Amino acid sequence: MLTMEEGKYVSRDEIARIDTPSSTASWKPVPHIDVIEAVAEVVNAHKWDIEDERFGLASEGQKMFGVMEISRSSSPQWHRCIGIRNSHDKSLAVGLSAGIVVLVCSNLAFGGTTVIKRKHTSRFELTDLNR
Repeated sequence: MLTMEEGKYVSRDEIARIDTPSSTASWKPVPHIDVIEAVAEVVNAHKWDIEDERFGLASEGQKMFGVMEISRSSSPQWHRCIGIRNSHDKSLAVGLSAGIVVLVCSNLAFGGTTVIKRKHTSRFELTDLNR
């Protein structure tokens, strides 16, 4: 479930147009679209399909939130979900959540069966999230 208390719902194309700030010696911002595409790449590598996706931007595009519903289940009554969040303003780490139910909200609520977060440090790589 994606809830936008602040900001607005947007398409993947709108997210791709958000500028990413320059890196510093200790901080490496990750483009929002790169996070989304990295997750989609892993989903596709497992031969799963993204049945639905919803995204939102807050703080003038500095924070991105999203949920993908994945068609990898033995029942048509439920889907696996992946929650995504990222920021360009150092307010939160890039994060993924996964489970039958995930909660991603612009008020920073973020949960699921599994939650992974990584700070935007100078040594950060998106592939680190797969570990």
